[in-house]
Amino acid sequence: MPSAPLQRPSVLPVQEGDPRAAQRAAVWLGLSLPYFGYPIGWAFIMMENHKRQAIGRACILWSTIGLIAHFVLMIFASAALTPMMVRLLSAAMSSQGGGSGGGGGGGVGLP
Repeated sequence: MPSAPLQRPSVLPVQEGDPRAAQRAAVWLGLSLPYFGYPIGWAFIMMENHKRQAIGRACILWSTIGLIAHFVLMIFASAALTPMMVRLLSAAMSSQGGGSGGGGGGGVGLP
């Protein structure tokens, strides 16, 4: 009885995704989470597929823009919070100066 020839399993065709959706995802990742966008973009650039390299470049570009935006927002937020922090720190320093040396309190409860 002759043996049947081995049959190779059929390979399903690779489904291509929507390149516009990938570009939108790269933009949103770069703007919202730029610290994660850089390594993900670098990983995509290391792939041999030109489409994935383009997505990686877009991710790195938008991550750079996102980092600049985050830095500018941090500067504005810190400038707005500086007067409040100075008031809080000066109040804390003045309340410490009038106490009994700031030690353990010697059994005296807090006011």
